[in-house]
Amino acid sequence: MIPAAALLLRNPAVIALVAALAWGAWGQWRVHSIAVDMANERAARSADRAAYASAAASASEAARAEEHSNTVKVERVAHANAKKAKSAAADADAARSELDRLRDTLAAADRPASSAGATDPGPAAGADAATRARSVVAECAATLVGVAAAADACAANLSGLQEYVRAVVPGAR
Repeated sequence: MIPAAALLLRNPAVIALVAALAWGAWGQWRVHSIAVDMANERAARSADRAAYASAAASASEAARAEEHSNTVKVERVAHANAKKAKSAAADADAARSELDRLRDTLAAADRPASSAGATDPGPAAGADAATRARSVVAECAATLVGVAAAADACAANLSGLQEYVRAVVPGAR
């Protein structure tokens, strides 16, 4: 006698039904597998996005902190530069004051010479030379004060620029 299971396997309809069930089970498993893979990929992308967002926030915060640090450094340099410029301006004012005193002294020295020149022609020629020499000295002193003020301004600008570069550029000396 042939067992019943063997008879069923000889029937084409039963074979087709078993094949269809197997095919359906495999397809269902495959759909489930694809769905799980897609869910895993979505989760991985979501984790990547979160990591990128966190890294971007950290980088942005670091950039803001560095920018704030640079701003503070630049403000310090600007303040120091303003103090140097104020000091240079005070020095220039003091030099102008000294120049004015020199002019007053030379003008006072010229007054007796011009009154002496009216009575004595010999010393008047010497007084004329002394007056010209005092005039030349006064002009040279005025030029010197102008050059010194310009040199102080240039020195203050150079010093300020160097301090700015040291403050802003990492590793600058």
